[in-house]
Amino acid sequence: LERIAPSVPRTNAPPIGRYTFALVNTNEPGELTPGGAGFGTGKLSRNGAFRLTGTLPDGSPFNESVRMSRAQRWPIYLPLARDRGLLIGWVNVATNDAAGLDGTLQWLRPVGNEFDQYPGGVTNQLTFVGSAYAPPMANSPALSWTNGLVQLSGGLLEVGVTNAVEFAGNAFTLSGANPAAINFALAPATGVVTGTFTHPWAGTVNTLRGVILQRDNSIRGLFIDGTQTGDFRVVPAPTE
Repeated sequence: LERIAPSVPRTNAPPIGRYTFALVNTNEPGELTPGGAGFGTGKLSRNGAFRLTGTLPDGSPFNESVRMSRAQRWPIYLPLARDRGLLIGWVNVATNDAAGLDGTLQWLRPVGNEFDQYPGGVTNQLTFVGSAYAPPMANSPALSWTNGLVQLSGGLLEVGVTNAVEFAGNAFTLSGANPAAINFALAPATGVVTGTFTHPWAGTVNTLRGVILQRDNSIRGLFIDGTQTGDFRVVPAPTE
């Protein structure tokens, strides 16, 4: 049993303050495997307490607060679904990057018609990808690129949707035809991103939710589509 650290170390320590994170499935999406990436925000205190507020890949919310061990990692043990489910594992300071957090979590959720998404239950391994988040100062961007790509896939989409996007003044502008009417915006103080798109076949308006990960200049998140979730991702455009 690892001992709790009295405080965050003074050297080679993760930064105190705000974080964002994604929870990415390691399995291919399907009827029993959510296609979206879970996401959330966190706050690391000087005493090593790490408070997480997030959304699992099936769209359900969660809150967790854990203390850092002397090995500079956090034990996650979160009962779910009235103690019939569980999120468990470790989150570690990333190798060679104190501002990054990595981990592997096991996510179990039972079968039940009370669940709007994935009533057949969930048994997945999730990759935790965390990043210290520095809110942008005046006239500075939260991301270091101007031209990017927004990618929607999974859920009930028959074919994924990709559209060019420009980022300037901490605002996103969709360029090109944009047939899915994709639109999203950043809350600079927290790194949370929200928006909508119109389903190309069903014609429904779906909500996009996610966070910025400054460690790789991306956005990760999800959208709910019927009984499934799909992946919401924004990445820098490839350079020639």
